[in-house]
Amino acid sequence: LLNEHLEIARRLDRHVSLHCVRAYGSLLESIRDRPLRAVVHHSYAGPPEMVRDLAKANGYFSFSAGITRRKNWRAWLREVLRQVPLERLLVETDAPD
Repeated sequence: LLNEHLEIARRLDRHVSLHCVRAYGSLLESIRDRPLRAVVHHSYAGPPEMVRDLAKANGYFSFSAGITRRKNWRAWLREVLRQVPLERLLVETDAPD
């Protein structure tokens, strides 16, 4: 189903917004060789080492406010933010606070 959705977005030259959970390798395989306008990784929670490849595949990254309050996520967040190109960093506006 994801690949069908991505193919429609490619044909119509539309961006896609994805919320991936523990399937970043599979996601990268699905988007790497598909020329998409933009892929928004909504509430990104993947590995820091995947950011570069996802960004090369027209990826943009947003982060939920909730991860800033989790002490065990702070080191991860710092590392991920070091990897995200500034021009690929988005602000989320759907947080409840």
